[in-house]
Amino acid sequence: MALEIRPYRPGDEEAILACWNSIFPDPERGIAPRDLEWWRWFYLENPVEGEPRIMLALEGEKVVGQYAGCPLRAVLEGRGPAVVVQAVDLMVRPEYRRLNPPDEGDQVTCFTDLVRWGWKARRRKPGLFVYLGRRYYERWCGPDKDLMTYGYAVPAWRIGNKYLGYEVVETTEILFRETGGGSFVPRPRETDALEVVVLERFGPETDELWRETAPEFRFALVRDAAYMNWRFAGRPGRPYRIFLAREKGSGKPRGLAVFRKKDFLVPGTGLLADWLVPSGDGEAAEVLLGALEEEAVRRGCVFLGALFSPLDPRFLQFQRKGFLVMGTSYVLGVVTFYRDPSWLRERWYYTLGDSDLV
Repeated sequence: MALEIRPYRPGDEEAILACWNSIFPDPERGIAPRDLEWWRWFYLENPVEGEPRIMLALEGEKVVGQYAGCPLRAVLEGRGPAVVVQAVDLMVRPEYRRLNPPDEGDQVTCFTDLVRWGWKARRRKPGLFVYLGRRYYERWCGPDKDLMTYGYAVPAWRIGNKYLGYEVVETTEILFRETGGGSFVPRPRETDALEVVVLERFGPETDELWRETAPEFRFALVRDAAYMNWRFAGRPGRPYRIFLAREKGSGKPRGLAVFRKKDFLVPGTGLLADWLVPSGDGEAAEVLLGALEEEAVRRGCVFLGALFSPLDPRFLQFQRKGFLVMGTSYVLGVVTFYRDPSWLRERWYYTLGDSDLV
């Protein structure tokens, strides 16, 4: 069977969606079909310049496989601005998964550092998913290109680890606090000095807060207004609520939090989708948590959940504020061209909003 392997071209959207909607939707798990509005928002309206990171396998005009990612700006200690990629929508139609393009051969020739990746000649080819991945990394990734891809690769973990260099950063632990039942009382969302307001969009206060907070991050996505408006305010359906903690009178921003209700681990979970608060500003953290808890109660959420690296100071701070820790099956994995996973594990500031989980 002759397959064409190539990057995305304008006009491929409908065929990509047809492939996605033939594989992923699952009413029992709350996964609905996607439409063009969502696809264009995620892949074409992203504020990072450059071509979309989409490698396709086609039979005629039918998309039968895809290896894709969403490029994101990041700050890295010792390097400055960089681009990393959230790997998403990795898929091959079931009837095509054992196929291999006829021109691949038995030798892997995508990278110069084959020894580091451990890719060797194999008489049994690993299949179309792996071939698409290798073509993807060859085109877009490297020390002078996208520095890494990352994601929660539960379904594809074993094959990705064996053939594509997937490495574990950590198995995720969720911070949570029970907010269901009639006895839970949210903490105050206001003090003599601070108040919490709801925003429709992110503006100059977000850029100011990012400039003040960024120096404490050794590795993090850039959380300026351009990114936050695309990621949260601009998403179709806009399932998020944005809270700003600011000083009364002066209006100086002190912290941002983004809330979403979604079935995650358990039905009816309130989730902290993003959090931009200096780690030393306990007063701003306290009033923002009050607003989030109040929202969770108002929306009938069973839990309020949050995600930070266990090595980030916020992980311990949230526990001191009454949050418990629950293990999950989500494995945060990377293919990295910059530093090894232990370097990332010790420095990475991330939240649920860095993923496609919320």
